[in-house]
Formats: sequence, C-alpha cells, structure tokens
Amino acid sequence: MDEAASRLRMESTQAEELDALGPPDHAAADRSRGIEKETTRQQGTGWNQAGKELGDLQESRRNERSAGRSAIALKAARELKEQLERARAELEIANAKAI
Repeated sequence: MDEAASRLRMESTQAEELDALGPPDHAAADRSRGIEKETTRQQGTGWNQAGKELGDLQESRRNERSAGRSAIALKAARELKEQLERARAELEIANAKAI
C-alpha cells in the first residue's frame, strides 16, 4: 500500500513539474526542423559545388595532358622533318657528285 501511494505521489509530482514548464514549444521545434533542413540543403549545395570544381579540375588536367601530348607529337614531327631535309640535302650532294 505504501508503494502504491508513493508511486501516485511521484506521478503527481512529475505531472505538476511538466505543467509548470508550460505547453510544448512547437515553434521552437519547427525552427529546429527548418534549421536542420536549411543546413542539409546548404551541405548538398556545397557537395554539388565541390563536385563541379572536381569535374572542372579533371577536365583541365585532361586538357593539359592533351596539350602535352600535342607538344610531344609536334616536336617529333619537327625532328622527322629535319631528318628528311638532311636526307634530301645528302641525296642532292650525292647526285651532284655522280654527274
């Protein structure tokens, strides 16, 4: 019997304490949800921006590699042209000596 009375007093005390706090603050909960949504949206935007920047950097690197390959190919073509010109000059000299 004492336990039941004690329980009733505790429940009554807890209910009074909750009543003293007043009604739940739904506006605060709504603000909290709004802040959470905005934070999530901003983080998403941040990730989108980071992804775009990464894509831009990757494209830039591909372009640089392509430009590097083009420069190497151009250098090789110039060297081949010089070899061809030297071979033609040697051929002209050889033909001139043969006449």
